[in-house]
Amino acid sequence: MIDHHLAKIVKLRYQYLTWQQISDKLNLPISSVYKLVKREMPELIGQNPKHKELIIKIRDLRNDGCKWKQISNKLNMPITTIYSFAQSNMPELFKVKKEATEELSIQLRDLRSKGLVWQEISDRLGISISSIYRYAKRNIPELFEERNLTKKQMDRLAVITNLLNQGLKWQEIADRLGIHATSVYSFIARNKPELIMNQRRIRLDKIRNLRSDGLSLQQIANGEGVTRQAIHYIIKRSQNI
Repeated sequence: MIDHHLAKIVKLRYQYLTWQQISDKLNLPISSVYKLVKREMPELIGQNPKHKELIIKIRDLRNDGCKWKQISNKLNMPITTIYSFAQSNMPELFKVKKEATEELSIQLRDLRSKGLVWQEISDRLGISISSIYRYAKRNIPELFEERNLTKKQMDRLAVITNLLNQGLKWQEIADRLGIHATSVYSFIARNKPELIMNQRRIRLDKIRNLRSDGLSLQQIANGEGVTRQAIHYIIKRSQNI
């Protein structure tokens, strides 16, 4: 029975279906599908071997001005599969419609005024943080103007910036300052968010270099002091930027 299910799962996965779509088709709990594959064929976990090729094809066709139905016809795949795949792997293709930009600007101003950081805004609106950040940078630059900080806050900002430039991690900075790592992160996110984006780029470059050297995700995770899932998420997120 396991072999029978596994064969079907592999076939559907290579048809670009998501785990949820496979779960629905086979009438199996998604957790059972995922656990079976993780145990029997762990190489299928994460980026599907054929996904990169499909991503390139879809992006090229969208850049050529093709609509989703036209892409579906050209690739001979159901439009629902194409659309779901693109939503999961290329959220940047789903740009905010022109008529909705004013409403989005209002929402961003409101949420930032309430003290939410970019990741929290991203989660609240269901839009990738890179899309939110780029949109705000281009259309609402005043959100990035340096706030009127007290001398104590300015001193702390300078200290944290210096420590980040030295390569210290959030927890290491928090230990030096005697506060929680979340407090350090939130302080920077509110007052100098570009530092966070820069740290992400540096970390991603490091991970890519280590992968090029042949290190596994687990080996990289051990070196960074985080979980394998965290490294996988960093790589996955970068594909949507």
